[in-house]
Amino acid sequence: MMSADATQIRQTSATRKSKLQILVVTRNLPPLIGGMERLLLNLTLGLADDCDVTVIGPRGCREFLPAQFAVKEASANVLPFLVAGTAMAINVCRKQHFDLVVGGSGIAAPVLATVNRIFKVPSLVLLHGLDLVFDHPLYQGVFLPCIRRVNHAIVNSENTRQLAIQAGLKTDSITVVNPGTELPQLPDSQQVAAFKHTFNVPFSRFILFVGRITPRKGLSVFIKVCLPKIIKNHPDIGLVIVGDSPTNSLNKQSELAEVMSEINVADLEKHVAFLGHIDDSDLENCFAAAELQILPLIETAGDVEGFGMVAVEAAACGTPTVAFRLGGVADAISSDSGALIAPGDYSAMSDAVGTILNGGYPNADSCRKHAERFAWPQYHAQVRSVVTALVNSAQRSAN
Repeated sequence: MMSADATQIRQTSATRKSKLQILVVTRNLPPLIGGMERLLLNLTLGLADDCDVTVIGPRGCREFLPAQFAVKEASANVLPFLVAGTAMAINVCRKQHFDLVVGGSGIAAPVLATVNRIFKVPSLVLLHGLDLVFDHPLYQGVFLPCIRRVNHAIVNSENTRQLAIQAGLKTDSITVVNPGTELPQLPDSQQVAAFKHTFNVPFSRFILFVGRITPRKGLSVFIKVCLPKIIKNHPDIGLVIVGDSPTNSLNKQSELAEVMSEINVADLEKHVAFLGHIDDSDLENCFAAAELQILPLIETAGDVEGFGMVAVEAAACGTPTVAFRLGGVADAISSDSGALIAPGDYSAMSDAVGTILNGGYPNADSCRKHAERFAWPQYHAQVRSVVTALVNSAQRSAN
């Protein structure tokens, strides 16, 4: 008679074999900071619900992942990650069969292409916008051809889908899955007051900007053109800036100097507060404390707003966003969660900000209802559907 322990071992082995074996290759995981990092962490955790997951990620990511994950770490810098990640992927694929290899961004595409060529493992890549328009000869000559060879791509917005088609990806190899978000419990007035005290926010009410301070975010032009008018009409309003210069993204061009210059020229030092990077719980309090968020995007060669995740995150905290309709931001904002303004119409942006400051629609309830469409369970279900279909298709082709 088989012992209970032996039976359990055999059942565990059968369960493992029944699960899909997924290799995730991405440099966009914590301890790196940003919206892509939050997205890739949640995607990876979601895959683990019904898959066995192995991760090749940036140095330090192991402590943010479940203990049952097999994790390999490499430098987060692009070229060292690419070299080490390729070697690690080849090594783990020699030792173990994988049903699918998933790349967190276009940076991982050469690794996916190598694994596919040597081990015939089907590939799935997440594309965020910049992956398709980054204007660098090496990227255009090496990474884009590899992106075109992946079996399937998940893109974060309809705009990114159009960019992918323009870049040469087949229409039927692309699926739009908007990024997800948490739906946190809204903080009470005491928590908001504590947040303002902790971060020395001196304003009774404030407008919020969250993100890397890069040219495409358009923050310096907003400060120059819109902020003086807004403050004139609403003297109690300040601008709070959360974020700093880009360090880990493909495009490292910073606009911080221009932002500081416009603040000084307009004599707005007392009306602007910089918080730098803050952790997720503090960011939720910051979103909830703000009257609204601004996303004053501008058209920038070689860069693009793939989706506008901060707009959904703000809505989840009951806060609307006013944005220029550029890139993929139209997928993130509706009339229930903010306002989309024709690009470059700063007068209309100022008016929309004023309307919300005066108590106009949308409100916290409508914002939260909008954000429910992007809750992580919905995101995971959509990704799981793509993964299942891709693996099943590869298995039918192999047979």
